[in-house]
Order: sequence, then structure tokens, then C-alpha cells
Amino acid sequence: MEDDKEAERLRRLHIYDYKCVLIPLLESKIKEYEQNRKEYPDFESYVPELVAYLHSLSPQTINAQIRVHRNYGQK
Repeated sequence: MEDDKEAERLRRLHIYDYKCVLIPLLESKIKEYEQNRKEYPDFESYVPELVAYLHSLSPQTINAQIRVHRNYGQK
């Protein structure tokens, strides 16, 4: 986006208002994809890795994300 303020607004909206607490975890996986473009030449080649990651998340991990982001954006 190259607009940090808008990116943060959208992040707050989706994490806090829409309760998409997995966004920070997915952002880290997307960074991993971007840093390994030789291994994953396009996003389609990375999707199986991303899906496997989502399937590997335990209820404890998801609950931890909920706790971390419970008050996200209320500061």
C-alpha cells in the first residue's frame, strides 16, 4: 500500500472490529513468502504452505492471539 497510516487503520479495523486475530500470524507468513521468492516464484506455489500453517494452529495458539489482541486499537 505504501501508506502506513491506512495500513494500520485497516489492521485495527479487521483485528479489533472484525475479530480477525490471525492477521498478525498471516502477515508473518506472507513476509516469509516474500523472502523466499526463489522457492515460491508466485503466490499460488505458496498457498499449500499457508494452508498447512493454518491447519497447524492449535486452539491454544488461537486463544493466545485472542488474548493478545483483545484490546487492540483501544489505546
